[in-house]
Amino acid sequence: MTASFAASSRAASRNSTIARTSVNKAINEFRREHAAKRGAGGVRGDSYFENAFGISANAGLDEIGAAEPSPELAAIFSEECRRLFDALGDPELRVVALLKLEGFTNAEIAASLDRVPRSIERKLHAIRKIWGAQGAED
Repeated sequence: MTASFAASSRAASRNSTIARTSVNKAINEFRREHAAKRGAGGVRGDSYFENAFGISANAGLDEIGAAEPSPELAAIFSEECRRLFDALGDPELRVVALLKLEGFTNAEIAASLDRVPRSIERKLHAIRKIWGAQGAED
């Protein structure tokens, strides 16, 4: 296997992981945002839908809606991730951001890149600053 093929394969794997991670984070954020707005105990159960819409109570709310995001939503998140990672410019910043999004600790990232943890903290600060500026431009 050539070095360029291996690097290309790793990059494709990272892009897939970034998209999947972003979609999952967006779904979790959506769920968190709406959790406080569920009616504080006044939520109607499945029987409400059976009476109002003729849906069987045995089907339940789990049968309504998709388990995965729509292709359009996934495309939007993928494009947003690509835009944010392109804004970083420096390949090492991109790697640090990707590893952090995948849940690695600063110490683990530092060890994998042969850096000290403080260096990773500085890079994460730079990433947050760049991405914050990107959000302000929108």
